[in-house]
Amino acid sequence: MTEQEIEKKHAAIFEALRKEIARLNQVLETNEFSSENPQHVATHQLALRLIEFSTGCHMLAKAGLAAANAATGRTCLEVGFKLKAICKSMSAADIYNKQEDMDRLAKLKPILSNQEMRAYFSEEDLKSWDNEILEIESELNKTKTDASKNHASVRAKKSRKRASHDKKTVYSWAVDAGEEEVYRFAYSIFSDFTHSGPGSMKHICNVSSKGQFFMQTGPSDHMVDQVIGSVSHCLASASNAIEGLFAQVEKNQCAK
Repeated sequence: MTEQEIEKKHAAIFEALRKEIARLNQVLETNEFSSENPQHVATHQLALRLIEFSTGCHMLAKAGLAAANAATGRTCLEVGFKLKAICKSMSAADIYNKQEDMDRLAKLKPILSNQEMRAYFSEEDLKSWDNEILEIESELNKTKTDASKNHASVRAKKSRKRASHDKKTVYSWAVDAGEEEVYRFAYSIFSDFTHSGPGSMKHICNVSSKGQFFMQTGPSDHMVDQVIGSVSHCLASASNAIEGLFAQVEKNQCAK
């Protein structure tokens, strides 16, 4: 299959994707985002990232790069889960904005809790990092998230394995966004391409009845409809969530 054949065959879904990208751009242009509002800042950042990755999906799909398209589509969904969850809850925005601190904590604690590793650093460095850990933990403990209540049963099963300040999982973001089905039936499938699982290889190889092995080396439209359709859904959900966020602000202002 050639690139021209792929574009012609899937013209309708490519056009739908272009329209959703244009719509999200329009939503960003017509709403006034405040740099002092954590929801606005995180939402705007993620929307721009979603537009970038969605445009990448469009280009990869047309080029017949099926695996790269599926992996990029998976990233679009993750961005969309976070964006939608943040639009629904200020607490989600708070925890997203504290993610850098969580990452820093996750890197420092394993090193500084290991006595053999501590021996490689000066007392001054160790003291500085120990204090940094205490400061980060103190700040994170001030944040009480709705997600911690919603996922209490999930955390209970993993409490012995998880750190006290672990990252929110992609599934957790999907639950907060109300996108569990998209996670199960799209994100999880695309993950096989991201991690080069055996299932993601089936479309590029074939075995004849006589046992001869063939490899496909040209452009492929494998799962194009599923990937582009899921990304279009993600874009539409993002646009709706942002419009909902600003509609709520306007409603609150009118109520006053």
